[in-house]
Parts: sequence; C-alpha cells; structure tokens
Amino acid sequence: MKLALALLLVTAPAHAEPSEHSLSGTLSFTTLYRGTIDHSGGRLALGYDNRIDRRSSIGVRTGLSVRPDGFGSDVLPFVGVRVHGWLYPGNLTLKVGVGAELWVNSAPVTARYNENFFVHVLVEAGPRFELSETWFLDVPVELGMLGFFENPRVFSLQVGAQLGRSL
Repeated sequence: MKLALALLLVTAPAHAEPSEHSLSGTLSFTTLYRGTIDHSGGRLALGYDNRIDRRSSIGVRTGLSVRPDGFGSDVLPFVGVRVHGWLYPGNLTLKVGVGAELWVNSAPVTARYNENFFVHVLVEAGPRFELSETWFLDVPVELGMLGFFENPRVFSLQVGAQLGRSL
C-alpha cells in the first residue's frame, strides 16, 4: 500500500507547467509557546519563489511578526529562506517544505545581553488553489522552533493565507 501511494505521488500527471517565478504576500495568525505561556499575534510577509522544476522550488521571505511576546518585543522584523517540494495526489497540489528565518530582536530587555537575533527554523505544508492562470492561493500551516532559547524551548504555530501571482 505504501509503495502504491508513493508511486501515485511520483507518477501523477503534471498539472499546468508552473511559472518559474512568483511573488506573494502572506497574512498569518501565529502563536508562540514558551513553557506554559503562549503569545498570539499576526504576521505579514512578502515572498519571491523560483520554481526549479515541477517538484521543487526555493524562495525568500521578508516581513514582520507582530505580537506581544513577553520579552518586550511587539514587532520582530525577519528575513528567511524556504525550500519546497510539490506533490500532486489526485487533483490536489500540496506544498511541503522547510525554512529558516533570522528575526531581529527589538526588545531592549533581552537585547542588552547581546541577543540581537533569533533563528527560527520551521516545517511547512499546505494546499495550493489555482485561482486563475496567474493567481494562486496557498494555505500554509507552519510549525517552528526558535533555537536560541534553551529552557523552556519556544515553539511556533502559524496558519495563514498566501496570495501570489506568477510572473
């Protein structure tokens, strides 16, 4: 059964050949979990993606994570990269990938200890809906971890809507 599913995903017919380049904007609901405390907020990102082939793409993101995070930062600017794989089970298009972001610490409380940057690593998955020949909507769910913090660890959950346009 597993082999049959793997063959189906690998040999499924291609949908329309993807454009090599796309721009997108993402609006997400996000929550940070730190021990027994969580901090919710929003996130706005702009992205550029280069589709290498039908099954892989690489992209960059920049944006703002807006939340009262308990460390004194309400707005955390970030830049990041994503690497995606694309699956085509049936008529659905799924994006799965990994990424890393560098968050700039704007909190005076923790910045005084030279904690000027946080690294956020994440995994991402979600469907893509083709709205037209050039417009698409992705619904990514991201799980991540801020590797800087030792005890307790800080985990993130983000659910968003990403509207994009193929160039």
